[in-house]
Amino acid sequence: MAANGIYLERELYKSEAFKKLSKAQVEILFLLMERRIINKQKTPKGKRDKKNIINNGEIIFTYKEAEKLKYSRRTFANAISRLVEVGLVDIAHLGNGSIKGDCSKYGFYDRWKKYGRPDFVKKKRDKDSRRSHSFDDYNKSRKKRDVKPIDIIQNLDEAASF
Repeated sequence: MAANGIYLERELYKSEAFKKLSKAQVEILFLLMERRIINKQKTPKGKRDKKNIINNGEIIFTYKEAEKLKYSRRTFANAISRLVEVGLVDIAHLGNGSIKGDCSKYGFYDRWKKYGRPDFVKKKRDKDSRRSHSFDDYNKSRKKRDVKPIDIIQNLDEAASF
């Protein structure tokens, strides 16, 4: 079934998991759902047609795409974390942002149906264990000098006395 919209089960939007989402998280969920390719299978008369997601676990939605839609990197990351936390989405493959073409891949499963119950399988989004190139990491990696501010002032005083 080509994506002219999204298929949303009534059970899903009335669920406790769905109620835990913010507006931005719901929007990102819908954007992910829009990327699903759904195959409808006919069933015997009187029963609902069965819907299978053909590209489940292969759904790609990058940070760059989210930024083009005016979502900040933080908003997108928080949304993905929450969607995983409540069981609406799982990360099938954690992409490596520094390798071109290696994107995270997402899938839809039914963990959300047990959200809030003791038998709910809790998952958290895996922390990115790759080395960051932030200023904090740079500053931590620099060798600390044993020079104290008072030493600098004394050296300036000595240099001024010449």
